[in-house]
Amino acid sequence: MALITPSIDLFLFTSLLTIPPSWVLLRRRRRATRSRTPNTNVHPPYERLLTVLLHLHTFYILYCLIVHWPPNLFSALKLPLTTPTERIRSILLERAGLTVGDGLPRPLEELLAKLGNAEIRTAYVRYGQKVIQDCVHCKTIDHYSLFAIPGPLLQYIREATVLGLLTVENSGRSRLRTLGLLVLGAAAVAEAWTVATVQISIQRDDAPVVMWHDVLYVARHVLFLVLPVLLYLLPASAVPPPLTPLVLQMRASVDMLARRVTLLKYLQPAVMRDERLRAAATSWWGEQKTVGQWVTEDEGVWRAARRDSGAKNGDEQLKEQVRIRVKDMLRATGPGIIPPVQQ
Repeated sequence: MALITPSIDLFLFTSLLTIPPSWVLLRRRRRATRSRTPNTNVHPPYERLLTVLLHLHTFYILYCLIVHWPPNLFSALKLPLTTPTERIRSILLERAGLTVGDGLPRPLEELLAKLGNAEIRTAYVRYGQKVIQDCVHCKTIDHYSLFAIPGPLLQYIREATVLGLLTVENSGRSRLRTLGLLVLGAAAVAEAWTVATVQISIQRDDAPVVMWHDVLYVARHVLFLVLPVLLYLLPASAVPPPLTPLVLQMRASVDMLARRVTLLKYLQPAVMRDERLRAAATSWWGEQKTVGQWVTEDEGVWRAARRDSGAKNGDEQLKEQVRIRVKDMLRATGPGIIPPVQQ
């Protein structure tokens, strides 16, 4: 015996069987991950909000699959697609407890009038009852096709938005966003191709006809139900910790240094074009060359370089150390460094 209605009872029962256990499972999984990696920030600070969003989305898709089923006269009354409209009208009047003189509601009367055309019945199988019943101005199959596009398209856009929120930056799952959107795009193209090319033949021996609109509705919502859960259950990558004030200061310093190096690259040709500046620069570089020769010819400097670098040449060791220090600074500061312009 149904407590409310059979569909709502099934919806509530399914929700109780899936959502609370999944909540407990996700919490245990999160605790286990934290215990394995206590010193890494694997989960974002808004992990709980993403979990709530996933459960609300799952709750809504279950509601669409179980309660908010698309109407279908032939499936509800268990009638073949070739049933005459007068027979359908009499069954509806009998189910509603009405007489022939009472008549049916106007939307149903208009739907039955449209179903008198065999071409409209094939469109009924392809696009569903709601499209045939709601499109008052439609006269041809092309009109019904255009009227049927926005519904599924908006559902795919909504699902892409949900996937974007679940794979937001610093969630540990941003790398999965492209995969999820590709799956959604492929499913949308496959559904559109199926609706446009499927062959629908109405047999005269009352053979059952596949209601393609209902089949694609189930397949679409099953994908909407499974895909976010799978993306959410995949292991999340570690979320980078926020930059400390020291690292931010170092990043600003290196950024300023990169700008100065870029300026120097363009300043040197400008200096060479001025005679007075070229003479001063040549004199200065000559003095630096002389000082450099004094240093490189000093035996004490060479002994200190060999002692610090071991078996390597002093110049090579110095270059290697500078290269390592620069790489460490760039790695610590992250993106945002303005490199010198390459010519």
